[in-house]
This record gives sequence, structure tokens and C-alpha cells, in this order.
Amino acid sequence: MRNPTVRRSVAVAILFATPSATFFACGDSAAPADGGTTPDATSPGVDSGVDASGIQDASDGGAKAEGGKPDGGPKPDGGPKLDGAPVDGGASATIVHVPSSVGGTTGLAVSIGVPAKARFSSGKAPVVVPFAGGWDAKGIGIADSYQLESAGFIVVQFNFPGGGTGTMQSGGTADARGPNALAGARDVAKFAMGLVADSNGKFLKDYTGNVTPSTTNIGFIGSSNGGNGTLSTAGLHGTSIPALKWIVNWESPVGDGAAMAEAGAKGGPQNPGYSDQTGVFDYTKLKYSSTLNINKTGTPISGGFYIDVNSSNTFDTGDFQTYPGFDDAQTKAYYSVGMINAAVQKSIFPTTPPSHLSSAAETATWWSSRDAANNIKQALVNFPNLFFIVEASVEDHVQVAADHPHVFAQYDAMRSNGGKFVRLCADRAYLEAAAGKSVPEAMDNAANTAFTRANLRNSVNPEVVDTAVALRAAACELADRAETNNLSTNLTAVVTP
Repeated sequence: MRNPTVRRSVAVAILFATPSATFFACGDSAAPADGGTTPDATSPGVDSGVDASGIQDASDGGAKAEGGKPDGGPKPDGGPKLDGAPVDGGASATIVHVPSSVGGTTGLAVSIGVPAKARFSSGKAPVVVPFAGGWDAKGIGIADSYQLESAGFIVVQFNFPGGGTGTMQSGGTADARGPNALAGARDVAKFAMGLVADSNGKFLKDYTGNVTPSTTNIGFIGSSNGGNGTLSTAGLHGTSIPALKWIVNWESPVGDGAAMAEAGAKGGPQNPGYSDQTGVFDYTKLKYSSTLNINKTGTPISGGFYIDVNSSNTFDTGDFQTYPGFDDAQTKAYYSVGMINAAVQKSIFPTTPPSHLSSAAETATWWSSRDAANNIKQALVNFPNLFFIVEASVEDHVQVAADHPHVFAQYDAMRSNGGKFVRLCADRAYLEAAAGKSVPEAMDNAANTAFTRANLRNSVNPEVVDTAVALRAAACELADRAETNNLSTNLTAVVTP
């Protein structure tokens, strides 16, 4: 599941035929209550194109971020992008604008991709809403490489408030994937479900020709940080989007500190203060330095925390630094809740902190909507029958901790909070259907397996599995399972809805 420059697998878009039927088998991405949200006070709306950790998240196969400026931290090695095969979407997609409480007078830019043939024998097509990775406000184009239109899906992509340009400009104010972004995603999902019309008074079905959008089979795909958005939208706005049936996430940084890769980021070592056996951070050696630059590139910002590995009381070679997340204007820095709480408890949080350093209360508020771990339990209250798959591979695109803590966090929370169908990686039957070939190396984990940190690391897919193929397979599997209410823990063949 590596960057296209190093992956060798080539996905093939195909139709599968059986003696009884011909079907698509994955061939050819504390918020206010529903009813609106107010702009995040820490986010003046400058679309930075940079994630909250200073990690510039690639556009995962879709449109490039505009105006992005890497403000420090490691860079991931790309995102899910199909090798060698044509993409869906693009110029053929219809662009509309959906009214939203956070979309200003312009509304939110939405791209509608329509399949040549509906996936289901009923003539209806499942509808998927992809959430782009990164922390900027762009999103349209993210799912083109997944080829979901060719698999019989209607694909509804969107730019978050404040994102995009020209005809694809969304109104409103960007807020680094905070309450504005989630409220915008909610309103786009309502359009995808046929609950609201666009700015021209037209519903989704008015744009899909002979293909009928299903109003009972709607799914989200969260690419990288987009997965925090899928689960938080389901948790914080679930009563407004009742038709949500399934979610697929890809290596999403769920869990305290995951968005900043606090346990260790690609290109560097695992945090020596993190235990991949217990998932616990040891802040015994946490220190504060008023001269430490917490902005790796660009204008230096001094004053932050580090792990004093060699106990020298000075940040030097061998110590471990985690870069904080920043608001869009880079005026406020947000470390993890655990780190800031530890700093307060150890009395190392400065008595008179620099203006950029967020307090414990500010930190908790910031991450309450941006870290899906805070909202998974409510998501399952809202959607007790939700189907869920998290896709992951041995070499994560950002994280380096051996236990894949971000993957474990979302999988275990979904399962332990009563999720009816929770799976790590798509069923091999669907993966092979999407790849158009046998892939014996692919994992075939039974759904609802009670993974531990010790064995999950050996249950993610090898790098030979192409990320875009895996995401297409997962979406196909969950759409088909939701349509047939198939809860089998493992399959021997693709389900025919």
C-alpha cells in the first residue's frame, strides 16, 4: 500500500460474471449540535494545506492542496492512488453547490460522479461520500483513483468550507477540519441521502439519469485524516444523516496524539516514551524549553515540549521532539491532550505561557471534534448497525509505531462499543475481485476479531496490496453487505445484491 512511486501492483478494472447473474465486483476516499455551528475561534480561515501536526498530508490521489506550506514534521509518502489504471470522475463529473449553515452564500462545492450502470440488480446505486485526507479544505478529486463509479457507485465528493477555487469554490470559513468542516460534511451527506436540494432546487436523483441513487445505502470513505471526519460526523451529527450505513477508513490517525504522530512519524524513530505493548505514553522525561523551535520549516516558533531521553535537561541530539498541531493561521499550537495534561501535572507548563501555547482546556476543546476517538461511542449509539472496515498495511503512510496504535484505536473502540460488523481489511474475496487476480498474500481477517496490540500488527495487509484497490474492495463489500444485511464474519465469494 505504498506511494505510487514505489508500489508495483497494478489494479485492473473488471466486471465479474456468474452463471446466474452479471454483477459489479469492485472493478474499474465539543462540536455544536445539529442545526449549525459557529466558526472555530482559533481558525481565521486561511487554508494552509497543511495538517494539524505540521505533516503535509498528500491529496491521496485527488486534487492538490492549494497554497500549502509545510510547517514542519515529516511528510507522508503519498496516498491511495491507483497504479497504471484510468481514474473515474474528472471532467465528466457534475459540479453543484449545496446550501449549508457553514457554506456562506456560495454553499459547498459538490462533485457528482454517476456510473454507467447501477451496482445493484434493483437498478439502484449505493452512494459514497469520500472525506479527503490532510487538514486543508480541499476534497474534490480524492476518490477518482478508487474507480467506484466503474463499480456501480454514485460518488459525491466535496470541498470543505473555504476550500477550492473557481466553480469548485466552497463558501464559508476553513477551520482545520473542525466544527465547520464536520457541519459541512453533514450537509453534503444530507444531499447525498436525498434529504435536501442543491442551490438550484435539484436533488441528487435529478443528476443521475437512468441510475437511481439508493436512499438507504450511503457510505463514507475516510482517507488518512479524513477518517477522523467520517467517525466524528457520524457521532456529532448522526441524527441529521439517518441513512448512513457504512464507513471505510484508511490508516486514519485516530486516538490522542495520533494526528501528530506522537508515537513516531515516518522517517524517524518510534517515540522512546511510547510502549507498543500497552499503548501508553510515559511522560516521565517530558520537558519544556522556551527556546525550542516547534515549527520545523518557515518562521520559527519558540516554546514547546520534548522527551529528554538522555536526561540532560537540554534539548539535544538523541532527544525526541513531537511537533504540535497548528490552527490555519499558525497562531495556536495544540499538543496531545495527554501531553498537556502531563505537563500541567508535572508543573512544567509555563506559568506565563507564550501566546501560541494552548492551555489544557483549549487543547481538549480543539481535539474534541478533530480526534474521532472522542466520538466513536456516540456514532454507534446513532448507528448501532453500522458496517465498518479500517484498511491498513505493514508500512503505514505516516505512523511508525509497531502496534499501529491509530488503527487499533478505531478498530477496538468500534468493536468494544458494540459495533455489529467491524473488520480489519476487506474480505479477500472482495480484494481479489477488485484486483482481478489471486492475491494469496492479502489478509483475510474474520470480522469482529478481538485483536490485541500484539497480534494486530501481524494482521494488516502486506505492501503488495494496492491501497486504491483495497479501498474499492472495502467499499464494495460494505455496500453489498448493507444491501443484503450480510453479517457473515468471512466470505468465500462476492455477495450479489
